[in-house]
Amino acid sequence: MAIDYGDDLSTFGPDGSIDIDFDSVVEGPHVVLEAVARRWLMSSGALPWSPAEGVNVLRMINADPSPTDLYRLGELLEGEALQEPGVVGASVRAELRGGVLFIVGRLELAEGSYLLTVETGEARRVLFRPLGEAA
Repeated sequence: MAIDYGDDLSTFGPDGSIDIDFDSVVEGPHVVLEAVARRWLMSSGALPWSPAEGVNVLRMINADPSPTDLYRLGELLEGEALQEPGVVGASVRAELRGGVLFIVGRLELAEGSYLLTVETGEARRVLFRPLGEAA
């Protein structure tokens, strides 16, 4: 049974770059995945009607987080993902690779598991794919 998540304008390009595309509409689980990615990338309080929404992992650029900081960030992002309607489970890991922060989330929706990866390096990218699908 497919869940109707509605549709939304895409806020990410096909290559994962952050760029709203007024001609690209996403549907199904992709609506939820993009909404979670936006929560992770926007500052808390950026939406006047939802002041507690948002984490802004981009503030971590040029930071030197400790392993504890990365663990806590993962927990914070899990909680943020679980606030998005349609997400029934989340597991998020934050890690540094070559000085670049990577957020890797496994999001559980009613119809399956999806990977959501956010890279906060010089070329910020957000990638979505069903769990088990090759990169």
